[in-house]
Amino acid sequence: MTTVGLPKPVTDASSDTASLRLKCKQEDLARGLSIVSGAVLPHSTVPILKNILVSTDRGRLRLSATTLEVGIQVWIDAQIERGEGTTGLPADLFKKMVATLPLGEVTLQIPQGSQTLNVTCPGANTNIRGVDPREFPVIPGIEGECDAAVIDAGLLRTMINQVVFAAEKDIMGKPVWSSVKLVIEDRTVTLAAADSFRVAERIAPRPDRPRLWPIFSSPPATWRNWRISSPRRGRSRSW
Repeated sequence: MTTVGLPKPVTDASSDTASLRLKCKQEDLARGLSIVSGAVLPHSTVPILKNILVSTDRGRLRLSATTLEVGIQVWIDAQIERGEGTTGLPADLFKKMVATLPLGEVTLQIPQGSQTLNVTCPGANTNIRGVDPREFPVIPGIEGECDAAVIDAGLLRTMINQVVFAAEKDIMGKPVWSSVKLVIEDRTVTLAAADSFRVAERIAPRPDRPRLWPIFSSPPATWRNWRISSPRRGRSRSW
């Protein structure tokens, strides 16, 4: 049995004493934590940004993290047995702990009146003290109906790799040089970056219906985080 960060270890809470109890697959949880970790700031002076928000949403487990510039959310299929709950957990500790668990079903539960997450599976019973989830920044979402530009996820990953290296790494320089430019036109998608020595541009066709989009720029870190968290196959949507 492994106990992490608790002055008084919480034993396997019964469903009667837990405000939240759910089951999911270890491999799904590990994959989700790996994705959202791209938006965690481990050395931030704001303590809450070192955490991952664990919550339930419409019958699934949701993991969230943000740098205040980039936010990543992952939904994991889960069997929710009791309640709706949420807590903020130290990202690095939670990720490493889940990675050591055996493959198979994992039970997550939060006792009533506590922010401590209890994780159990065959051969392991772990407790991690969380923080008040109300301190976690709100990750903006998309409200209402909106159009989306569709592009193959693997192609977009390739485009990012071919362009992001050219962006200026010195953020104290000109802001435009430390950004990646995205242009969505009637039939093409363009990514471009440049510094004082080089220029990189990649143009790809759009498989979806033509529609003119605005031009905007974003930091290279945004694209790197997307590249890490995105699927290697299928299609990606941009709003």
